[in-house]
Formats: sequence, C-alpha cells, structure tokens
Amino acid sequence: MADDNLGGVSDAGDMRVRDADRVARAERRLRREKAFYIHVGVYAAVNALLFFINFRVGSPWWFAWPAFGWGIGLALHAFGVFGIHGTRDWEQRRLRELIEEERARGR
Repeated sequence: MADDNLGGVSDAGDMRVRDADRVARAERRLRREKAFYIHVGVYAAVNALLFFINFRVGSPWWFAWPAFGWGIGLALHAFGVFGIHGTRDWEQRRLRELIEEERARGR
C-alpha cells in the first residue's frame, strides 16, 4: 500500500518535472527561432547595403558572392532551427514510443 501512495506522489512529481522540461524546451526553441529571425534581418539589411554600394560604384556585380555565401550559412541556420519539415514531429513521436516502451517494462 505504501508503494501505491508513493507512486501517486511520484507520478505527480514526474508530471511537474515533465511540464518544467516542456517549458524549458519551448523556451529554448523560442530563443533559437528568435536568433534565426534576427539573423534573417541582419542578412537582409547588410545585403541591401552591399547592393546599394555595388550599384553606386557601378563595378561588376560582386555583391551576389557574399549574399550567396551568407545565404548558405542562413539556410544551414534555418535547418538547425526548424529541421526538415516533419523531422521534429517524427522525433517527438518516436520519443513518446520509446518512453511508453520503458514504462511497459516497468523501469
């Protein structure tokens, strides 16, 4: 009987821990997304300035090279934050499956 009571307390404690983990993950994701959007804004502003300089100087269109290189970095940043469409959903589903398997084993 005592184990049942402790199990109830443990389950409630586990729920609070899981909720805290979810909040922490959501906050971390929010920070990552915010950093990405700041990166997009800086990319757009700097490349607009480079375009303007290149336009005023009238030399060959060199501004495209830094825009292209930085664009690759921006794309990798986006992939790191958002992943391939559905990748994160798959990870979450698989994680839930593994957790359920561990619960079924009684661990």
